[in-house]
Amino acid sequence: MSPRGRTPQRRVLRNDERILDAALELLADSGWGAFTLVAVGARAGLSKRPVLDRFASREVLAATLWRQRLASPLTDALLPLLSGDVESLDTFLRPNPALNAAAELLVVRQYEPRVLTAVNRTLSPLLVDALDPPRPRADAARTGYLLMLALGLLLVWPGSNSVIPDIVPLVTPIRDALAQRRKPVRQPARKATHIDGAYPFDTDDPVLAGLLQATLEQVGTRGFDAATTRAISRAGGLTEGYLFNRYATKLELVFDASRSSIAGGAGLNERFMAGIEREYSAGMAEAVMLRELMRPGREVQRSINLEQQRLMRHHPALRASSSEQYRSIVEQVQGTSARWRESSLDADSYVGLSVGFGAVLLAQLHPTAWNLPYDVVTCAAV
Repeated sequence: MSPRGRTPQRRVLRNDERILDAALELLADSGWGAFTLVAVGARAGLSKRPVLDRFASREVLAATLWRQRLASPLTDALLPLLSGDVESLDTFLRPNPALNAAAELLVVRQYEPRVLTAVNRTLSPLLVDALDPPRPRADAARTGYLLMLALGLLLVWPGSNSVIPDIVPLVTPIRDALAQRRKPVRQPARKATHIDGAYPFDTDDPVLAGLLQATLEQVGTRGFDAATTRAISRAGGLTEGYLFNRYATKLELVFDASRSSIAGGAGLNERFMAGIEREYSAGMAEAVMLRELMRPGREVQRSINLEQQRLMRHHPALRASSSEQYRSIVEQVQGTSARWRESSLDADSYVGLSVGFGAVLLAQLHPTAWNLPYDVVTCAAV
């Protein structure tokens, strides 16, 4: 083939590289809501046509981006954890753009079938090897705990311009707990039934509470972008007029629903754990809470939690408000719970949130992970 004949192919390949570079940057910086073919083309310095010629939709582009640019960095970062390398958690504490973009698609996958297929093909073999038989359940639980902490650190990362607390003092007990090779014990068979009910919104208005509940359910089922105000108002038995009389935008509505639900949900979780801690131990309370967060049948609740956290990554006001609410709850119970230490409250909260959200994500990625005995880590680390 002559050089003239090769030129169009070289141009296509060069454009593909530019498109994927721009897609990664845009997804890491601005998230799924800003991830459009037009925006990717503009960042790549191309018109819309070259992007459309190569990718039929943003979902196709996202799946290609995962396969070619994101899967390897994420699996490479996760692999050391499978051998108990606690120090490798630092990679997730200060993630690069590829890991940040991967975190976005790990949440988006639950709404986008093409992305779901691409992610599962990459991560499913790794998770099966790490967490399923014939591997001993105690070893699988140790690995699972590290995986959920790593994934959670990705999800709660506050951005490169924020101060990240020093979690080294908290990682050291985890390393020591892994080294103890503790055997599993029988866990209390208590169920966190509050997770299955309506969210505890801080309002005396049942109509507003119904709207906020419908908002979270629609967002959890469809994702923020696809959850229309029309669908939300219908699900709440209301009109769009009522919705817009109270909220100027869908984003304001979702923010209000998220702030209210996060505060109420965290408080209920703390009370549930406090009861177990009084009878057993702080470590057992954490193990049971992880089991309950991951229990089958709570997929919609987990989807809501993950989508809320994804929105926080791109909206500092929501993140700051939620973090303040969570810290307030922790401050209320720290004097009576061995799980919280005043000397490292910020780091405690950061790790606690990371483990919680990581457990939710791990359960969505690998549903059988819920039944592992995480007490081999939590009871040894306290």
